[in-house]
Amino acid sequence: MLFTKLSQNRIYSQDEIFASLDKEIGESIERQLLKINQTVINVSHIIYEANMKLYDIIYLVREDKILKVDSFQEIKDLDLFIMKTIDGESENPSKSIVI
Repeated sequence: MLFTKLSQNRIYSQDEIFASLDKEIGESIERQLLKINQTVINVSHIIYEANMKLYDIIYLVREDKILKVDSFQEIKDLDLFIMKTIDGESENPSKSIVI
């Protein structure tokens, strides 16, 4: 029902909707949203590598600049990640990422 209602809109904007979800559920919801034949704007600090190819365009905000990126590796090369470990601690707390 949710996806039927969403498909009636022309643009669907989402802001940090995956923030409190575990990886498997968040990745699944994102994949379903991106399969809708509509414009989806996703603002998030969370990146699911498996779904990156479903986006037409990806922009990052870094140091007050907007960068267009084409691959997950390109994002990794920018060294912006906060990598979370199994116990929830951040490996690099000084980094952040926004899409």
